[in-house]
Amino acid sequence: MKHNILRLNITNILILLILVGFTSTSYSQYAIKWMSAGSLHNWYSEIGGEIEEGFVKAQQYGMQWPALYKNQDIQAAKGFWIGAENFTDQTGDIYPHKVVHVGPRVTGANEFFPLSFNMTSKFDPPFVTVDGDPSIDKDVANDLIDPGLFADRLIENKINTQLGITITRRIFQFSQEYHDNYIVSEYIFKNTGNIDSDAEIELPATTLNGVYFYYQYRLAVCANTRYVIGNGTGWGMNTMNDARGDGVQTDPDNPDNLRFQYVWHGKFPPFTTYDNIGGPIWNTAINVAAGDTVGRLGAYQFAGVVTLHADVSATDKNDDPLQPKTTSWEGSDDPLTSQNDAFNKTKMTQEYGWMSKGHRAPRHANQVEPSGLPGFLSPSGDPALGTPGGHSFCNGYGPYTLAPGDSVRIVFAEVVSGISRELATTAGIQYKRGQINALQKNTIVFQGRDSLFQSIRRAVSNFQSGYNIPKPPLPPKSFDVKGLSDKISLSWDTYSEMGTDFSGFEIYRAVGKYDSTYYLIHEAGINERSFEDFSAIRGLSYYYYVVSVGNESSNNGGGLTPAGKLRSSRYYTQTYNPAILKRPPGDFPIPAKIIGTNPGKFGITTGVNDKLQIAIDGNDPVVVTLIPQADSLTTSQVANQINLAFNLNVAANELNYLRIYSPINTADSKVDIQPIANDAYSTLGLVVGQTSRVIPDDPMSRIRIVPNPYNISASKELGFGDLQANRLAFYDLPGRCNIKIYSELGELINTIEHTDGTGDDYWDSVTSSNQIVVSGIYIAVFENLDTGEKKILKFVIIR
Repeated sequence: MKHNILRLNITNILILLILVGFTSTSYSQYAIKWMSAGSLHNWYSEIGGEIEEGFVKAQQYGMQWPALYKNQDIQAAKGFWIGAENFTDQTGDIYPHKVVHVGPRVTGANEFFPLSFNMTSKFDPPFVTVDGDPSIDKDVANDLIDPGLFADRLIENKINTQLGITITRRIFQFSQEYHDNYIVSEYIFKNTGNIDSDAEIELPATTLNGVYFYYQYRLAVCANTRYVIGNGTGWGMNTMNDARGDGVQTDPDNPDNLRFQYVWHGKFPPFTTYDNIGGPIWNTAINVAAGDTVGRLGAYQFAGVVTLHADVSATDKNDDPLQPKTTSWEGSDDPLTSQNDAFNKTKMTQEYGWMSKGHRAPRHANQVEPSGLPGFLSPSGDPALGTPGGHSFCNGYGPYTLAPGDSVRIVFAEVVSGISRELATTAGIQYKRGQINALQKNTIVFQGRDSLFQSIRRAVSNFQSGYNIPKPPLPPKSFDVKGLSDKISLSWDTYSEMGTDFSGFEIYRAVGKYDSTYYLIHEAGINERSFEDFSAIRGLSYYYYVVSVGNESSNNGGGLTPAGKLRSSRYYTQTYNPAILKRPPGDFPIPAKIIGTNPGKFGITTGVNDKLQIAIDGNDPVVVTLIPQADSLTTSQVANQINLAFNLNVAANELNYLRIYSPINTADSKVDIQPIANDAYSTLGLVVGQTSRVIPDDPMSRIRIVPNPYNISASKELGFGDLQANRLAFYDLPGRCNIKIYSELGELINTIEHTDGTGDDYWDSVTSSNQIVVSGIYIAVFENLDTGEKKILKFVIIR
């Protein structure tokens, strides 16, 4: 099947539209890149900081974990300030305190000057397609390939500032499964004297004194539950901020005195329906998928920032265990968080006071709940403490003295973790049903804090090893999924650098939604490059990913990596477009007779012990007595008995599914039967038992265009979803045909070569040069490549 490769172009257009349409013109000029190789995804801006509503106009956007699922955003805003004392600018004006700002609400324009912004990957991102269309979640804006790269991906960002400090920022991520939920940022701050974007050095001989590098984090766990628990949770009114390694108190759970601050979803007093810790989802709301109201915990994440290194001074490059010197928490809507101005001397002195505040005691979490952990599990205090916006945690590194040419290095990691999605679902269901109480539920949620601490220890261990953790095998180079009439076909290829240092592949599948539970359906050998999924059921959507599996000998346990085989990241080959079983070709024989006194759909259910019950239209059940056995029947024995009872040709495969064929063994009469206990979809009505078939007089007459007319303003349920918003379908096609699309004036718009043997194909309403077509009447000419027959249909597009 040949299609125009459109989705990447659409993605780029959408990103451009987002930047233009959803951000103010004052900062839409700044480029954005995503880190998305692991389970934690976040966006980064070339200006040097990620401000509130800096990419899209959404309070929570970024720091997504686990990123497979929708609405997992935790990041509300970041602030990054650099301040110095007794600063004299190029005009001779003296500032008691000079501070330059990016965020949390100011753009950084005219204070920060981006010079370069590049993404390097260890290998070309795998190319994933579903039915010929690229299937991606986030566009990888890759600039370079470096097979020797120590991480999977690296963003390098260089920025001058109005203070004369040049920033070299490196952001990198690992896809190794035990190290894929943190992103490392390394900053080198150098006194170059360059205060703008040109090459001229305006302050060649200025020594900077009392320099602080200050980071604010406004986090809100998480977008999935914002409109379930309350809108204020979306800007962090209920965010609980805690710290470790700040010297404020002794922490038995931090024996290595690691330095980090972290947050979780705390009590939201306006919400009184039930205890909200963990964000149980009981009712429908914005950001909640239809039917996701069983009680699943939707805000079980713990997120934080750990300091990995901070120079003692410009001349002593050892790590200073006393950094950051400032660990505080501030009101997220305090006046100092907005309208920042690098020429407002009074306000900059106040800002510098925040930057150099030291370690604030008590910590925010202890101010809210003085008893600590017992209070966290049974909260009664209000995390907002009377503020309208809750609190952000802040880290300030300094004070440093930077003579001309001097530099200091600071390294930290953003980390998110928590309990598993499965445990969050189970615990939430139990809580909603009354099987566990709020304290028991909250105790389970706080197992996620232990997971965060473990992830922080792994990030520190990775840094201390020189980023020499065990490497997973390379993922497949490409992954292609095709929906055919009797199966879903999967194929993949590998990078030449992969060699033979791996043990094979694993294929996982989910049904219905891409952000749902996946199950292992096939283990492939080292030389396999394809798999045919015959177990798919017509009418359902399927999503897949394939991972490479390493050898145990390749895992030396470094970086606190558990022993065992390592796998490549699922995010490299995850499909986001549905794969479905397509219709048989329109010129395939159609049924002429159905077995049974009441022809129609057969509802298939399992009987008790040794019986299989098949009911025609739900009435007059026919019970097929199966061969009795001491334990259970094999699939082959079930197949044999169905064959005898209904004169069918049933075959069993290795996945314990049954395939029903008509007596003449035609492909399109295949139907799956499986025990109800194994699959929720086994109660679907299935047409079985065709005894004869005839060729229709005019198979080309069966061709349909859906929807027709196509109306962009129609309900989404009438189309093919957001990813295929412009899509039309052609159904009951010949197995091999050409489809030519013409304008009403006879101009050829596009040509689709349909050669996969199915009866379905699609068109995304684009010309051959990938331009979206306008409203109007269009003509489709279908030519059967085997018979030469043609069919002409008109259709309407309304935009």
